[in-house]
Amino acid sequence: MDAIGCQTYVRHTHGDTSQTDLLLADPDLTATQLRASLEEISGAILQQEALLSELRSKQQEFERRLGLVVYPVLTLPNEIISRIFVYCLPSHGRVRPTLQEAPLLLAQICRHWRVIALETCELWSSVDPNFKRTRKGIQSLLESWFSRGKEHPLSLTLRTDEITFPFPVGAIIHTVAHRLWRLELCLDDMSDVELANNHTGFPNLRQLAVLRKIPSSPNNHPILLGFSDAPLLSELKIHGDPGLPNLDLYPLLTNLEVHNIPATILHSILQQLPQLLHVTARLEQTTNTIRGPVTIAPSLQSFVLWGPCSNILKSLTLPGLRRLELHTSDRHSSRPDFFRRSACALDHLAIALDQGMDELADCLHAVPTVTSLVIRVIDDDMYSLACALRATPLPVPRLANLVIRVTTPSPDFKYYPLVRALEVRAAHGLVSVQIHSFQRFWQEDGWLPPAGCLDELTTLIADGMDVELRCDDEYSWNGRDGPYETQYIGYSDPGETFP
Repeated sequence: MDAIGCQTYVRHTHGDTSQTDLLLADPDLTATQLRASLEEISGAILQQEALLSELRSKQQEFERRLGLVVYPVLTLPNEIISRIFVYCLPSHGRVRPTLQEAPLLLAQICRHWRVIALETCELWSSVDPNFKRTRKGIQSLLESWFSRGKEHPLSLTLRTDEITFPFPVGAIIHTVAHRLWRLELCLDDMSDVELANNHTGFPNLRQLAVLRKIPSSPNNHPILLGFSDAPLLSELKIHGDPGLPNLDLYPLLTNLEVHNIPATILHSILQQLPQLLHVTARLEQTTNTIRGPVTIAPSLQSFVLWGPCSNILKSLTLPGLRRLELHTSDRHSSRPDFFRRSACALDHLAIALDQGMDELADCLHAVPTVTSLVIRVIDDDMYSLACALRATPLPVPRLANLVIRVTTPSPDFKYYPLVRALEVRAAHGLVSVQIHSFQRFWQEDGWLPPAGCLDELTTLIADGMDVELRCDDEYSWNGRDGPYETQYIGYSDPGETFP
């Protein structure tokens, strides 16, 4: 042992100083003194070896006991763990590959879990890649994902903010076409050429959504031509396609969402597909009038419209309708006549108020079965709305849930007449109220009512009504956290909807 090693050893075993340290500092030691020092060091080594042996023995005992500890999660059958893993996936079914979430997160916990995760095909049966994070190597990631899912039915969502995809979309879809039950695409020009010329069958496809990133033109290819062989298709969402092919190709189609089509085309579709249950459409402004007798669509249960709707409403009777949403003001409204002609038992109605209290009252008295009502108003119409809600006889007598969207609020927003109306409705079964406003029209913190009005709303809450005020879908007040406390609504999952 050299001098430095000996000093280090002695300090750690005998303190900062010892006789050995003093002897090492003396260059003129006799043979007797050297032998004595060696004897002392040898004895210390024996003591340390004995101590190490004892520690190793204790270490082995603790390792033995640890090996006997039973972790309940590790005793579960692999089939149960596999099902638990599946419940870790998002409820909307669009899985974004990231190490912070299932299934990739589960494969990092331990070797046992990794094996189970990789063998659970359902974990790899959906993919919605985030191109901002994984643009490089995305094609190999998808191929690996598909192989782990084996032959399990597949949901594939492809969307990007870039102009083009970093791989041939048509080739990727072709490899898994037979497995797809849901396909959602946000396309560029090159991709829609690939798909329009596709001749692959989609024998299991139930849901198809296609969105063009570039506005359509007459030169664009009709995308649906590439999906003509999809006999089980039941839900179709298409935005920006210049032309819809014969939808009779889809005899099981019940849900349809189309954007930027004239009312005449929508009317033809409703005649062509009497089995439709749910339709959403954004209508183009057009001067073409729907001619012919009124069309009866008895199966339609929900109808959601943006754009000028008077033309289409005048041409339809929907006796089976349960949900109606008219999101655009229409000065030539035919809504009251439509309600009376259809005589449908509506449960939910969303409507834009654009012609004052008389038109609103006429509409509300024509739909007595409505329990859920969404009304879009401007600040000037708030007084009319409050009067209509408390009119005699009381409109929509079964109303339980009310949402008011204020599109142009101002600092002198008329809250007090609305509170009076809510007090009347509370006695007739109203249990939930939401008021949405947009802060960009307000002064800072001006979106909340005056303190006295908040106190009255708090009283309604104490009596059992659920009241919530929202601003820009970012902040809310509900009276439960204190009379004047607001809270940030928080993060929403970008994978929850498409597009």
